[in-house]
Amino acid sequence: MLEEMLDRWRRGARGPLPQLTPVQLLNALVLIDREGPVGRRALAQALQINDGVTRGLLERLAEQGLVEVSEGTGVKLSKQGREILQKYLKQISVRKIKTLDETELVPGKVSVGVHLAKMYKPGITGVLQRDEAIKVGAEGTLTVAFVNGRLSIPPDNKKVAELSFRGLTE
Repeated sequence: MLEEMLDRWRRGARGPLPQLTPVQLLNALVLIDREGPVGRRALAQALQINDGVTRGLLERLAEQGLVEVSEGTGVKLSKQGREILQKYLKQISVRKIKTLDETELVPGKVSVGVHLAKMYKPGITGVLQRDEAIKVGAEGTLTVAFVNGRLSIPPDNKKVAELSFRGLTE
């Protein structure tokens, strides 16, 4: 769905949209939904893209009726935009996205938890997930799975409750 949206935008009469990835588009929609109304510069900074790319993105989202623009306050998702975002998140098994409080594991950094339903597969290592997150701007990831009724960390499925993170950041 996101790839198709980006392809349509790039082939439009108004010229090409600079390369945005589907993950950046999804991130933009999630940020607008959670933080809206949000200004263009704040959105550009959060997405780590330049102001011109953000302007083009917001113009195209508004043309499709996915955002509402208010002078002085910024953009927020429209009812249609929220419905499309929720449908897509459900399609990719995202149950919840939550900004987490600062922890000793990642001091001074923003941490985001993404709950994916029924996505654990035996043999998962977390490396692929980390690599994909880093490609779109994350500094790292921690994959935690719910296996056999307990939280564990792949690939060896050590119980989270038995791990100590003290000393990792010292």
